[in-house]
Amino acid sequence: MRLLTGTALCLFMAMQGAVAQVPGIPMQGSDMVSNGRAIINNAFLFLGNGKVARWTGVGAPGSIPLSVQGDLYYDTSGLHTYACYSTVCSTAPNWARIDGLVTAPGSNGQLVYNLSTAFAAFTPGGDVTFTAPNFTVTGTGGVAFAPSATTNALNASNISSGTLPAARLPATVFQTNQSNTVTTGTQDFSASLHFIPKTAANVGALPATGCAAGEIAMVLSATLGQQIYENSGTGACVWTQQGGGGGGGASWASQLNDWLITRTSATVLTICQGASSTTPCAFRIGTRVWTFTAASTVTLTTGTGLAYIAGDASGVIGVYVNTANFTSVACSGCTVFNATQAPTDGVVFASWNATANTWDSTGTDLRAVFSNRGKFVASATITPVITSDSISFNALGGGPTPSGFYLTSGGTSYCGPTFQVCTPASGLTILTTAGSSTVNASGGTQVIQAKAAAGDNIIAVGQAIAGGNTSLTVAVNCSAFPSANSVYPQCGVGFRESATGKLVFIAQPFYNHLQGGSSGLTLYSFTNQTTFASTLSSNTFTYIGMGTIWWAKLTCSVAGCATGNITIQTSPDGVNWSQGFTEAVGGHFTTAPNQWYAYGSSSSTDNDLYVDIMSFLVQ
Repeated sequence: MRLLTGTALCLFMAMQGAVAQVPGIPMQGSDMVSNGRAIINNAFLFLGNGKVARWTGVGAPGSIPLSVQGDLYYDTSGLHTYACYSTVCSTAPNWARIDGLVTAPGSNGQLVYNLSTAFAAFTPGGDVTFTAPNFTVTGTGGVAFAPSATTNALNASNISSGTLPAARLPATVFQTNQSNTVTTGTQDFSASLHFIPKTAANVGALPATGCAAGEIAMVLSATLGQQIYENSGTGACVWTQQGGGGGGGASWASQLNDWLITRTSATVLTICQGASSTTPCAFRIGTRVWTFTAASTVTLTTGTGLAYIAGDASGVIGVYVNTANFTSVACSGCTVFNATQAPTDGVVFASWNATANTWDSTGTDLRAVFSNRGKFVASATITPVITSDSISFNALGGGPTPSGFYLTSGGTSYCGPTFQVCTPASGLTILTTAGSSTVNASGGTQVIQAKAAAGDNIIAVGQAIAGGNTSLTVAVNCSAFPSANSVYPQCGVGFRESATGKLVFIAQPFYNHLQGGSSGLTLYSFTNQTTFASTLSSNTFTYIGMGTIWWAKLTCSVAGCATGNITIQTSPDGVNWSQGFTEAVGGHFTTAPNQWYAYGSSSSTDNDLYVDIMSFLVQ
């Protein structure tokens, strides 16, 4: 096909061989002959539809009915080439200029974009401006960028204000609001004007929790040279006073940690804080030494008045308070006693006053390096016999009673710091009896005569446990008579619940032993005075011979014994005690014991049992 110019042309095809020739343009050698076309005339008639062609004309192309997609049109005036991309390309914009010399829409500085089938132009707006060849973005969403948006934040010299979050700092950076660990190097504080550890106005103001071992604190109210306290606990604080005189050691007894009493909080006193198996606290009475490897605490809930803290002759750490004023005070590792003064037969460590349910900030240190016995002057009525561990009297004739000692009425027995035999307390009551058994006062003691009878039958003499009572010390002497063969007799000391009749006691039983034989002390529980319940501990206490004095101490961890624990101790001399039993007050009682007593039981038909209650000391 050849590209023609001018007006529209037509192709005539020869029909039936007899049609006359129409003037036209003959086919050239390069023309393609198809569909029977022989001649292309100026009317473009019979031009094959769907065939790609090339066209020319003056000006931009208009509507060419026979144009198809792919046709080319050349503008001889503007010298531009157009391509048809639609069938039929009737008018622009179906013709697209393809010679690269398209005239850009819009004005200078605008951006051209494809708008459907044509190009359009626009000017950037909002947060963007354009000046060829650069775009400038000044913000986002109408909000201008902060200066830091265009600053290199990785360069610390570009950060001139604000606070960097702690999480953005390296782990090795020291911060004042966190724990810091130094793993290497030398930390030199010599140029620091002040270096101040944790400080407190008094011991009670030191923290009780949240401590780390090795922390140091200063108590400003303490004696100079003794103001440094070191904590050895983790979590719970255990502060120990660090004293020192010449050469860094203690110059005074008050600087020692042995039996140091510390106010660790407003309601807690700690005794021998920091004690351990390697640094124990110990005290001595006579030749006996008691050692403690753990601290004890005294917790005040309700109370006002003066408390004494001491170690007694039985090796117990005691807190001595008037329970009428201290209605709620508890010990851990120690025992509360009802008293208005320090014990005369112990080692006193300190006194501490309480005001309105709070321990005062400081107490009075009563520790001393040297001590001696009190002075006793012999007379016609009192002749003391003094040994290394005891004082006794070989004759009494109604003379005055030495202070701190308890003498039997007209007898020769003695109650004091080291030999606990004295007149039984007044007000003893027969709590249980059976048959013709009796209780008599004789020679300054009270004697239970348990008549011979088969089976257990507890004859108890004692009194109610008062609200302020914490301990009972009893000395007894048991003998069976007249038979030389004592089958089942026993005597002892114990607790009783009056509402139920239940008993727990330490007994000296004699099973088929000849009179004068020996037997181990045994712990029993009874449902009532005649009904055995269980053996709680057998032969774990001291062996005692019949007719020999022995001692028992009953202790309530809480005054009055309504709550807490009960403890039973025994001793062959009233000085050296062994602890064989401790349990909660409700362990074998329905609620709690409310009486304590000494008792006897013949338990056989061949003898009476005599129990001399030589001491009944309630504290």
